Amino acid sequence: MDRKSIIQTLSAIDYLLKDGGYIFMKDYDVKKNFCFKNHHHPKKKIFSFKQKEGHKSFYIWTGNYKLIYEKLFITNKYQKVKIKDNQANTWSYSIIQKQKTFTHPIKKFTDKI
Repeated sequence: MDRKSIIQTLSAIDYLLKDGGYIFMKDYDVKKNFCFKNHHHPKKKIFSFKQKEGHKSFYIWTGNYKLIYEKLFITNKYQKVKIKDNQANTWSYSIIQKQKTFTHPIKKFTDKI
C-alpha cells in the first residue's frame, strides 16, 4: 500500500466498521520498520513496507481496538525471492475488535505511572 494513502485507508476502514466489529489481518510482524523494493516491478519506485508489530498496531495504539487473537509464525512460503533475514519472514494472523469505549486505563494525577 502506498504510504501516501495508508492513513486515509485505515481511517475509512475504521469509519465503516461498527462498534464491536472485527478486522482480520494477515501481515508481517517485524521488530522494526523497513521496506524492500518490489521485485515484481524492479524498474518502478514500488516498495513492500514492513510495519513494526504489523499494521494492526495503527488501530491498537488509538485505544479504540483490542487484540482478540494473534498467531505469529516464521515462513518463507509466501516469498518468491530468497531473503536472508527471518524478520522479513515473520508473519501474523491477527483479529482485532473495535471497542465501544477506549481501552486506555484512566489514571489520577497522583497515581504512579
